[in-house]
Amino acid sequence: MKHFLQSQTFYIKNDSSMVIIKLILLISSVLLALWSVSGSNYTMKNLAEPIKLIVSMSMFLYFIIPLHTCFYACEGFEFGTIKNVIAAGISRTNYYIGKLITEVKVIFFSLLQFYLVFLIVFYTACFLKKTPIANIGLYNQLIRSLLAVIYNFIYLVAYSSIVLTLVMFIRKTAPSVVTTFCLVFGDFLICGYLKDAVSPFLQTISNNCLMTQILKFNGLYVKNSQLILLNNVSDYLKTFAIPIAIIIICLIIGLNSFNKQDI
Repeated sequence: MKHFLQSQTFYIKNDSSMVIIKLILLISSVLLALWSVSGSNYTMKNLAEPIKLIVSMSMFLYFIIPLHTCFYACEGFEFGTIKNVIAAGISRTNYYIGKLITEVKVIFFSLLQFYLVFLIVFYTACFLKKTPIANIGLYNQLIRSLLAVIYNFIYLVAYSSIVLTLVMFIRKTAPSVVTTFCLVFGDFLICGYLKDAVSPFLQTISNNCLMTQILKFNGLYVKNSQLILLNNVSDYLKTFAIPIAIIIICLIIGLNSFNKQDI
């Protein structure tokens, strides 16, 4: 397992798609930071405000990361490397879990790069512009923002778990990419169109879908012209439980399917 993880890390480091993702995240974080402080009368409410800003701007990662997971998971089936890996003594369970662990690392370092570069450029630009800094609601803002960072990581892992499980069934790159697009955009549509549905059942689906929770903890969910945030312990626990349940279910289904099917 250790050697397999090392080989996957080496593959990711030399993967052209990963290089492109790093460049996209780098350019995006720099431009977003400069744009955020470009106003002549900008005043920072508190030192944690930049974290809130970058968290709310990280929605596009929910398109990039699932697609990377899709291509990465299909690699073994498309090029036949999975047969060589299993022939070398790696069990199917270790192969599947190793793929997921590697993608978790990709998510962690992608978020780390995106957030850190933004914050460094943002604070540097504010320092050079001598931007006024207030101290309004620092503690609450810091807690909410840090929790949102953690939630973004967990929800990206949940999306990757779903995509990895789907690839175990589909195994072809083209249909897997189409399915991944349908998954992400479908979640957006469920969140957006069903939240105002007349049927209580459809509203329940919308209220509990992944994208609804993501918009809530990122401070972007609006319903009936009201901004809805996570306000109490039950909201935070529910928001945490949903992706964890999805990850566990995907692990069970994915491993069961992968261990039974022919390669």
